[in-house]
Amino acid sequence: MKTLLIALGSLALIGAMIYGAWVLEESSKAVKTVVVEQPGNHLFVVQVDEGEGETVLVQCNEDRFEETFSRFAKFLGVESTPLNVIGGPMIVAHLPSEVPEKLKPVKRVAVEFLKRHSPKRIILLAHSECLAYDTIAAWQNQLTEVKNRQLVDVRRSVAVLRSWFPKSEIQVYYANKEGNTVAFDQVTVHESELEPIPIEILEPVITGKETNR
Repeated sequence: MKTLLIALGSLALIGAMIYGAWVLEESSKAVKTVVVEQPGNHLFVVQVDEGEGETVLVQCNEDRFEETFSRFAKFLGVESTPLNVIGGPMIVAHLPSEVPEKLKPVKRVAVEFLKRHSPKRIILLAHSECLAYDTIAAWQNQLTEVKNRQLVDVRRSVAVLRSWFPKSEIQVYYANKEGNTVAFDQVTVHESELEPIPIEILEPVITGKETNR
């Protein structure tokens, strides 16, 4: 695990990731509002209709897959803003203590995004030729183990998200690039494959809306 974190912390994309975290927070989907005609003792009042929990798609932030992922989201009927972070489900899978200091702002924003949206459905999307996973695998000389590592992280992400959102539906998909095509398939995660979640990740400090419990 330490080797993985050293490799992850050495990625040249750290600055872009932190910037991406800021963009993610700024680009959250707007909610419907209505101006209150009689604001009482206030200067101006707006009624905010946050509605019911939406669908959140957790995906990798690689630009070259952006349009492909967007088309898949449309196929699934997902209209909300995706959670774009390096490695997609990777950032959810790892414990706070396992994340290098420079990457903690990214994880923090990802957690806040999920908690504030309190999603009814969460879609995890992993993909082949992922720069983050391939970089770590190259560092460890384990390029043949990339997909297995991704699936381990996906299962851990599912376990984490179920602990936070027990009423939410969680779906997992894997996008495999072959030549000039990208094929999407659903991944089934069985209860027997889920490991117990350490206490430090069960109740992260949050602000905003209550979780979908």
